[in-house]
Amino acid sequence: WRIDQKSADISSDAYWIWNGIIGNEITFEFTFEGIIDPPNRAISVSNADNIQTVSVSYDSGSTWTTIGYENDWTDALELNIDNVNSKTRIRYEVDDLHVIGGFIATIYYQGQEYVTTNPISDSYFSITSNPSGGNLVYYNYASTPWRIDQKSPNQSPNSYWIWNGVVGNSITFEFSFEEIAPTPCCAKSISNADNIQTVRLSQDGGSTWTQIGYLNDWTTALKLDITDVTYQTRIRYVVNDLHVIGGFIATIYYEGQEFVTSNPISDGNFAITNNPSGGNLVYYPYDSTPWRIDQKSPNQSPNSKWIWNDAISNSITFQFSFENIALSRTALAVSNADNYQTVSVSYDNGNSFSQIGYLGDWTQSLELNVDNINDNTILRYSVKDDGSTIGGFISSIYYQGQTYTTSNPINDGNFVITNSPGGTLQYRTVNSSPWQIINRGNSPNQSPDAYWIWNGGLGNTIVFEFSFKGLSSCTYDMTTTPSPIEPVPRSRIVPEDNNDPDAFATFANDPRGKNRVVNNKLWRMVNTAADPLLEWPLTVSLSADVYGFKANEESSVSITTRGRRASAEGDVFFSVRFGGNRYLSFALDFDGFINAGSGKGISIYPACKSKNLARGNPAKFLRSIQGDTGFDLRAALAGGDYTNWDVIRPRYNGNNFPVTFTFTNNPIDDTFRVEFSSPTFPRGLQCGYRGSVDPNEDITMYLTPDFNNNEIIAIRSFLINGKKYTRSEEEIEDEKEDMNILNEWVESYQNKEDMTDMLFVNGQNGYKDYMKNTLSNYSSNMIIIIGLIMSVFTLILIFIKRKYYNNIKDVQEVTPLLMMDHMQSKC
Repeated sequence: WRIDQKSADISSDAYWIWNGIIGNEITFEFTFEGIIDPPNRAISVSNADNIQTVSVSYDSGSTWTTIGYENDWTDALELNIDNVNSKTRIRYEVDDLHVIGGFIATIYYQGQEYVTTNPISDSYFSITSNPSGGNLVYYNYASTPWRIDQKSPNQSPNSYWIWNGVVGNSITFEFSFEEIAPTPCCAKSISNADNIQTVRLSQDGGSTWTQIGYLNDWTTALKLDITDVTYQTRIRYVVNDLHVIGGFIATIYYEGQEFVTSNPISDGNFAITNNPSGGNLVYYPYDSTPWRIDQKSPNQSPNSKWIWNDAISNSITFQFSFENIALSRTALAVSNADNYQTVSVSYDNGNSFSQIGYLGDWTQSLELNVDNINDNTILRYSVKDDGSTIGGFISSIYYQGQTYTTSNPINDGNFVITNSPGGTLQYRTVNSSPWQIINRGNSPNQSPDAYWIWNGGLGNTIVFEFSFKGLSSCTYDMTTTPSPIEPVPRSRIVPEDNNDPDAFATFANDPRGKNRVVNNKLWRMVNTAADPLLEWPLTVSLSADVYGFKANEESSVSITTRGRRASAEGDVFFSVRFGGNRYLSFALDFDGFINAGSGKGISIYPACKSKNLARGNPAKFLRSIQGDTGFDLRAALAGGDYTNWDVIRPRYNGNNFPVTFTFTNNPIDDTFRVEFSSPTFPRGLQCGYRGSVDPNEDITMYLTPDFNNNEIIAIRSFLINGKKYTRSEEEIEDEKEDMNILNEWVESYQNKEDMTDMLFVNGQNGYKDYMKNTLSNYSSNMIIIIGLIMSVFTLILIFIKRKYYNNIKDVQEVTPLLMMDHMQSKC
């Protein structure tokens, strides 16, 4: 053979094989089993004492199909669940007969294992029916009497047996993929526009349009999922430039490919459908200035190009067409029936059927085009034998490049029998007698791999069905209708204007008398190591109706805090609650140093890339603190252990306001993202979680200064959903006002707040702390000199206070803003 000289693509490791005989034939097969798993396959391994019946749902539990049964607890029931998505559920109905009941399971999915846990609420399993009640009892994997560690090798050692302590009863368990499996989607659009983009979708070739997105920020990519893509799907981007320079750039991800705005635009699938200003098109690379979206939009393809028309303050409409790239949603159904076949189709998972074909001649194939296929499409063949000789049915379905046939046995394929008078099924090849439909030449499209099937009876009727569930290249939900995008709500919260019921701040009562609203302009928060306030001093509340996350799309809310540090040291801890029991905490310095417990730098809890946000209600956290140290505060905000904090950047923020938190919830991808930005981090620090939060829930942010030192923080305002760019004159003036108030307060406070504030805030202990913290690095001689100077200064203050205080007509005229408060409280 010497194919090493003739067949360069044959591996040199391959061997020639034969049986030593000539003039004969051998059939070889290659299997991908064990090499490639079906897409989104999960494996369920379960043991039940005594009987388990397992069902699967692909529509969030609306309908169920039984897929397994086992009545021996010593044998694990192992089932493959294919085409898993976020709507997939597995139900285990477990019946105990005597002695003791129990259920244990492991789900293997995408390299992870998900087990029945102790407690069950820590897992993705839940109990949906427990009519006998009783307290749940847990046993480890290797417990007696089961000892399945010796019988079920694929059951995870991390799994737990669970029952309710009752004998002779039933419990139903369910496993949900909602938080771990991808939400079905067909195409994803990523677009940036300078300045404003409005995105619309058409599913009928452009006859009608629905708005699905809007964004007025070129630094942020607008990400949209496009479901139910067909050759008639179009996406339209109306882009408006406001000033300086215009531009549009986009990437469409579909079926493993990317389609980008190209140079020239005619080389791709985008087109310009409206350009009233005319002008020559100008192209810029993906990473061009002034945009530099290579640093801001990681999902935008580097192969995409910015496009505009060399004019400014104008509008261009771009359009993307799937006409030549979308996979067909039409199937060709080919069937022969002896003697009569009636064919019907259902698009609602079998709830209703419409007749689409009939033929009473087995020598001819009935060929039907079935359009608009989706996961809920079912073909039904009602086949009737006339009683003379033999009955039979054979079929081939051609869909998206695949062929699906009646198989031997029938359960090896996608056909099922839904109604039959009984009898033993018999199978014959496609060209078998008496039909010989290949030889007759009347059925050229019937696959040679198809089999005739009947039950051996005469004069009877059998109903066959074929389901398209899981066969489409991408699964989608036909019931999802994009919602029009509403304008982003905004609010500014300040002490003198704090009456918005949808966005307001709450300043807690302080029995210590240290926290106060200064001149109705500033919220001043004070915490000391010896006397911390075990209550959140300041809380921001946002209503679900206006600021809650949306249910069927990605949505964001941002909170900007403008303030100043007034003490030598100043750290602030934030906790943000979403709804009733999901939260995250953030540790941030304003003095150039912070260590939340697991390392130096800006920290967050729970750790980035966690499965979900933490569970709990931050409103109760500070009240639960038993000690009074910063370690107790750090532990309370991080699940009870201060080492749980995750350092997201080993750098410090420093004395830099304003700070902005942007929270983005995506129920489509089931993800949650938080971004922190400040003058120190203008591009933002991002942290993502593999689980979204509930939509349409209130959002609450809590703030407190650290407990470790004598710390004073003043807050002027909170800006909800403030714009980064293209701000109005009013918004610019508001920011100037806030900054002026803060700067004036700090300037009036300089050279006085260090020692004096320590004295007023914490008495003689504060003075000792100040001396210890400020003078520890000086030589002993310098300490003596400064000590004498400070003592004289203190005596002078006391003298002036006693002699002249009553003669002061207006304290504000001679005393800085914060000093006035201290003197009033002291006197």
